[in-house]
Amino acid sequence: MNRPEIKYQKYNIYLAKLLNRILDLTEEQQRLLLKEVDEKLLKEKRGTVRKVCKAPARYIKNDRICSSFVINFSQDGCFMETAEPLFVGEEILMDIGLNSHNKAIRIKGIVAHVNRLGIGIKYKEIITINSGF
Repeated sequence: MNRPEIKYQKYNIYLAKLLNRILDLTEEQQRLLLKEVDEKLLKEKRGTVRKVCKAPARYIKNDRICSSFVINFSQDGCFMETAEPLFVGEEILMDIGLNSHNKAIRIKGIVAHVNRLGIGIKYKEIITINSGF
């Protein structure tokens, strides 16, 4: 879906009203609003539906094991919270814990996008493994 090009006018009344309302919010409310807007815009770009979750994940970065959470997934990819700097195009190997029977999924993927909340990963290969998760 193509988004229309945004045109800014010098005296855009909607922009001024939005800005005033945003400035009246607390910092936490602004953060939540930005997260909601980001998620809405991302939904428009996706070809498949994402399912919300909070699954524990481990991945390797600079020869060390990092822990995090996958917060949504689809048949094509997932989004993982992370404070570690990863870059678009970077390959990643990660294990995601499943709730049942001490199993995990090992994913080989590529970082497809990065934002302040974490990384979007496009799957290359998915393997079910027994794990100590």
